[in-house]
Amino acid sequence: MSIASLSPEEKDALDRIIEDLRVIFAKEEILSDELDDILRGLRSEEVKSYLRNLALGSKPETALREAFFAGKSPLTKYLFGTAVPEVRENGFVDYLLKDEMGRLIVLELKSLFESEVEYDKAGKPVLKRLKQRKLDWRAHKSQIIKYIQSGEYVILTNLKEWIFFSRSVNVADLKPFYTVEFFQFVKEYEVIGNLKDYADRKEFQSIRYDLLTKEFFENLKKWVEKLSEVEFIVDEKRKLELIINLINKFIFIQTLDDYGVIDFKWIMETWNYCEKRWHSKGKLEVLKRFFEQVNGWFYDYYDTELFKEDILPYIKKNEKNIDILYENLSYVLGLKYWKTPLGGFKGIMQYNFRQIDEDVLGKAYETFLAEQRKEKGAFYTPKYITEYIVENTLGKLCDEILEEVEKAVEAEDLDKLERLVNKFISVKVLDPACGSGSFLIKALRRLYHSYIKLAGFIENLKRKYDRWTSLLRPPEIEAKIERIDKLLENITGKRKMDLISKVLVRHIHGVDLDKRALEVAKVNIWLEAIKLAPEEFRYDKLPQNINHILPSLEINLLNGDSLVGLSESLTIKYLIDNHKEDLVQLSDLRQQYLSCPMNPALIRAIESIKQKIRHELNKEFKAYLKRNHIPTQILNLTKPFHWALEFWFNYFGAGDILPLYDRGFDVIVGNPPYGRIKQLIKNKTVKEIYGKYYDKTYYYQ
Repeated sequence: MSIASLSPEEKDALDRIIEDLRVIFAKEEILSDELDDILRGLRSEEVKSYLRNLALGSKPETALREAFFAGKSPLTKYLFGTAVPEVRENGFVDYLLKDEMGRLIVLELKSLFESEVEYDKAGKPVLKRLKQRKLDWRAHKSQIIKYIQSGEYVILTNLKEWIFFSRSVNVADLKPFYTVEFFQFVKEYEVIGNLKDYADRKEFQSIRYDLLTKEFFENLKKWVEKLSEVEFIVDEKRKLELIINLINKFIFIQTLDDYGVIDFKWIMETWNYCEKRWHSKGKLEVLKRFFEQVNGWFYDYYDTELFKEDILPYIKKNEKNIDILYENLSYVLGLKYWKTPLGGFKGIMQYNFRQIDEDVLGKAYETFLAEQRKEKGAFYTPKYITEYIVENTLGKLCDEILEEVEKAVEAEDLDKLERLVNKFISVKVLDPACGSGSFLIKALRRLYHSYIKLAGFIENLKRKYDRWTSLLRPPEIEAKIERIDKLLENITGKRKMDLISKVLVRHIHGVDLDKRALEVAKVNIWLEAIKLAPEEFRYDKLPQNINHILPSLEINLLNGDSLVGLSESLTIKYLIDNHKEDLVQLSDLRQQYLSCPMNPALIRAIESIKQKIRHELNKEFKAYLKRNHIPTQILNLTKPFHWALEFWFNYFGAGDILPLYDRGFDVIVGNPPYGRIKQLIKNKTVKEIYGKYYDKTYYYQ
């Protein structure tokens, strides 16, 4: 709320309060014999009431609350708007403010002035003075830690000083993220007008991203380390994949929580519910029910891949091992953080994922995975470089098309407009070594905003024709409006989430040899999709008849070695000669998926066909290596990737070969995996094999 929302009478009352607060804030103490003079000089009933109640012996916090925050106080309306704060008094005075998503701000009131008394001869207390007390938050550390467990922010204030804490605090080194005096607070608050937004902005401004990135990386390693103490029934490589998948699930959930897409503290509430209901059946049963809730709920509502697999079937079920999983998962999630001396390490719930963008998450994961591959000097492309590259490749192409669209709209040339729209929606972006998806996320963001601009141009054209009422429109105008409506439906759909799905499945493509990095990229991209329109992805606002609201990325983000595989020409020939009917079926399935990206059955059908053909192409590739006297050991060192099969839709149209100029991708972004290449070629045998395969590709190394 802001001053603009107050009535003229309320504005005047607030001005009087602020003016009087300047008077009393300036006084370190008010002696009893000067109190009446000060009261006569004050203009606001609120400040007068506060001093009188203190003089009569009211508790300092109660006097502050009753004078400034009770009833129809203009200060309450200014700070909280129409939201009615819940008052809770159990030794301390708390205001609990809930936003529309149920997120809590705890406003903890502390004394500004305290009364000092002396006793007369009859033993009756007589006011000596009111003494101003400086707010020392360190004296209230235990209360702050207690309250922050249930809220997003704790604000400690005596009205003169405002001290802000967030749930991201480090218990071992508790500090506020922002401290401000009342008059500066009012000046800043007037611009924003919402207490939650104000706290969000101030916390964001307080962050040092270099330290956040380092801390998040260190905690990510600890999460993996704690979960690695659990015994699995699979090999170490598969074990790490399962652990990273589990961490990704809860990062995804907590991010949705932080963006208000799901209920507040979803992880904690679900864990507590399962623990309360099933603890008498043992820890394994609690874990089973908890994972069922997590995987079932999120799979049905949002995702078609991340929540498909349950980790429990891969874990040894002896009592000791289940105890370790139960305990360590509690630490990783952050359920034990507040109960551990000095806080221990931060769990997932202790992070505010509005601040963990794709680069913080991506750099942490890529650095961690590089360590697992024993690569030294792993390089993560800085954000400003990824943004620059995407803007100067994809951005330029989008702007060129949009410039032509604007001209076609001005000329009312619908034929040209349709050609340009088809050109725009056919743009294909690839990162051939996508890692955690940093480049692709920037591409998604750029395309989304370009779509909005494209739709805006076409809607402007439609408005020109809408001046005709439907009954009076000439047939030629009616025909034009129908064409424009089809264009708009093809571009955006009915909702923003439809547009986001179209952008993902039409345009975004990536390949990476590290399957674990690829899974991180998918999570990063899904999260970015939700961040573009969080209000539409709110779980209780999703269409009732649609599940899996986020599109699968299984045919867009693929696992393999971008540099090793059967050549495009040989793959195309093999597919035309042996699998023309399959190509027709694949194209038909993909068209269905583009129209309905919430149907995972279509993806399963596509992958089934591709898997059969992939097996054949691997044999063809092995034969090719033998014919060309290239050691087949390369097949044990990497995973071949056959471009014309994996991205068949960029090479074939309904079974026919596309013209050469229509094949492949329009925009290539990304950086080569330098670290991985250098690590590989340190092995003499590998260097020899790759040298023969690529001729002089690695000569410079």
